[in-house]
Amino acid sequence: MAGGSKPGEHRGGRKKGTANKVSATTRERIEKEADPIGFLVNIVNGEPIEVANPSDSSNTVTVYPNYEQRQDAAKTLAKKVLPDMKAVEHSGELAVLHENWLSNLDD
Repeated sequence: MAGGSKPGEHRGGRKKGTANKVSATTRERIEKEADPIGFLVNIVNGEPIEVANPSDSSNTVTVYPNYEQRQDAAKTLAKKVLPDMKAVEHSGELAVLHENWLSNLDD
């Protein structure tokens, strides 16, 4: 007797879109202990950042992000926050051409 799934049949496992345990745990930890989006927003806005002093780890120094760092932070935010826009090709017939539709607005 042959076992296994039929073609196209799915048995067990995670449902599509469900994060695995490691991803879920990592996300929860980041959300609990850090604010990466807030940090990037602060960089984009050019706000001062407290960082460890390389010569004296018991103290911090204030640094300001330069233009290139602000630009990189903005790009990173855009990639994370905004969905990728993809071109969509329309293969059907249009009921009304946009030129005709616009000319009807004048009426």
